[in-house]
Amino acid sequence: MFSRLVISLSLFAWFCCAQIFAQFGVTTQYFPQVAAGGGAVTSFSIHNPGTVPATVRLELRRPDGANFNDSTVTVPPGGTQTVSVGSGVSALTLGWARLTASAGEFTASESFQLNVGGQELPRVGILPMSPAGKLRFFGLVGGTSNTGIAMANPSETNPANLTVRLLNTAGNVLLTTSTTLAPRSHSARFLNETPWFPGLVTFEGMVDVESTEPVILVMLRSDNSLFSAAPVITATMSGLTAGAVTTDFLADNAVTTSKLANQSVTSGKISDGAVGFAKLGSEVNNYFSAVNAAMLAMWEPNDGKTRLLFPYVSNQAGFDTGIAITNTGLDPLGTSGATGTAKVYYYGRTSSSSQAPAPQTTISLAPGHQVVFSLSGGGVPNALSSAATFQGYIVVVCNFPFAHGHYVINSLDTNRFAWGGEALVLPPTRDPTRVESRGH
Repeated sequence: MFSRLVISLSLFAWFCCAQIFAQFGVTTQYFPQVAAGGGAVTSFSIHNPGTVPATVRLELRRPDGANFNDSTVTVPPGGTQTVSVGSGVSALTLGWARLTASAGEFTASESFQLNVGGQELPRVGILPMSPAGKLRFFGLVGGTSNTGIAMANPSETNPANLTVRLLNTAGNVLLTTSTTLAPRSHSARFLNETPWFPGLVTFEGMVDVESTEPVILVMLRSDNSLFSAAPVITATMSGLTAGAVTTDFLADNAVTTSKLANQSVTSGKISDGAVGFAKLGSEVNNYFSAVNAAMLAMWEPNDGKTRLLFPYVSNQAGFDTGIAITNTGLDPLGTSGATGTAKVYYYGRTSSSSQAPAPQTTISLAPGHQVVFSLSGGGVPNALSSAATFQGYIVVVCNFPFAHGHYVINSLDTNRFAWGGEALVLPPTRDPTRVESRGH
């Protein structure tokens, strides 16, 4: 059962997703998987980036939504505190966590430490996830490989009606199932277990999750005794809808006069009665519409291409790197994708030469298709040759939109461990005056 294996499955270097990235200074954070007791210890490191003390409540909830740990910690300005649960407890308890600040703000990360056969394994940290209603990730079932899903519904009142679809490598829907996750409840199962697709023998492709209520989710993959996590992709928001920005999403004093140009908002720009609880004046609305369009243009290439940066890859010192590039231009959202090739550029050197391998071009990828290759062996039939003993970084220019990439660096020795992550999405032109981050 996946729910019993979740302790081992928690040994991974990146949390999805998607999914997924920690914000610097918030008042609420969610973690979709917690394991405490039975040799598992879960720790939360809580940092206060603000100037006032932060009072943070930790609620750890069982699969039925009942709290099994409810505690409060006060973190001084600029300080960090760690709270651990599960030490010395014989029974294993699974579930999810919510951290909320009643005063101040915080940033938290979660880590697991396991005791297997009396040996304590190193801690591995994960990041929180924001609830989302549409998610997608790569799934694999067959042989010694399987894909697990840990999911929670953080709503206090509303059930999450879930529809899950399996899309093969050609983008066709193979199977569809539905289930309901009650408010506050949690589920951890493999893809071939109830309530998903019991009896599923083989599968390779994308798993599409759609929920009537935003949920939190982490995907974990099992290959023999090696476990890792892969990105959870959330739907991109094309614009702001009515009520999308509320006081819940704005920190106290987030918008001040020092952040507005002098006399940028004057009575001449706002008609009488235009500023109220329901609306802003037309001039202000036009201004924010222009800002929104400019931000979207900054992050979304307008030339139909996607540029992926894999910041570190290696086939040296007992390691090998596997890379997957997916054309996600096929989905149930009405997205219009395109078919195209991807060109792989190597920057670094091999162990026997100061030169990097020459660029290579993949076969043409239709929406819903992927190419998978390794440095040591290349990829067939992806038309990519081996780049054995190479170490450095890779830039892939995809001649199609909505490309995403993932990499896994494997240890080839007897220790058998791996780590990986999602490729960075670069803008068409890199600006040295701006800080780069993972894009979508």
